[in-house]
Amino acid sequence: MGLETQTQEKTDKKICIMTGTIKMLLRLICVILISGTLTNPYGTEAAADNLPERWQVKSSYYNPGAVKSPPAIVWEFVAQNADSGQVVSVRDANGQVGFRCELFFDRNQCLVRAECYNQMGHREIKLSHSFNPELPAIMEDSLSPCDWLNVTLPSDGESRHFSIKKKAGRSASFTANIRMTADRMNVHEAVDRGMISTQVKNRLSSKDLMLVRIEKIDKNGAGQEILRQLWSTDLPFWLYEATPFRKSWYMME
Repeated sequence: MGLETQTQEKTDKKICIMTGTIKMLLRLICVILISGTLTNPYGTEAAADNLPERWQVKSSYYNPGAVKSPPAIVWEFVAQNADSGQVVSVRDANGQVGFRCELFFDRNQCLVRAECYNQMGHREIKLSHSFNPELPAIMEDSLSPCDWLNVTLPSDGESRHFSIKKKAGRSASFTANIRMTADRMNVHEAVDRGMISTQVKNRLSSKDLMLVRIEKIDKNGAGQEILRQLWSTDLPFWLYEATPFRKSWYMME
């Protein structure tokens, strides 16, 4: 068996493990619940007072093959200043889900590291991620919505391409080619598509939004969407986010 085949097998195994972990976390949610200064990708900088010290996001989940969907989770984000930039803690606001993340941002307001913890019985399992601050930070194995664009958006209707290197196990790695596109959307369409509520629409001073899509590109050039986020110039945080297994909404107070 050649080295390339072995590497591919390790990569496939890693992907299977990640998928299994997500499904396990979703099942865990059902069991448990039933029994300021970050980058605004609309521009090069975000105003320091735009991001609150604390905000919340509501997430609903889709578990293929499940009889019923897992209950929704309200995630609480708490930002604190650090010597190297900022640290944002992400936890279940109700304290019922044993999953949390610590997001580390550099002084340029880009996500460079994430440490996620999953409570399994009496053990807490840690999963660490490192990111290139000049590339989108995508965490496909995170239960909480922690993906961060890190880059300024392309112009309306244009696209940008990136190559992101990811590890598969301790020694193997692979490169994921992704494409980012952005299209303008008015608030009325966003309401009709369930991305924002009428109450949120009425609180936005800007009626033009930007819908960002990130696709993973295969060797034939075909794209599979892995992330979409809806942004407003009024906020340094997205209004709506969707992945293949999760939808999330920013909760305006």
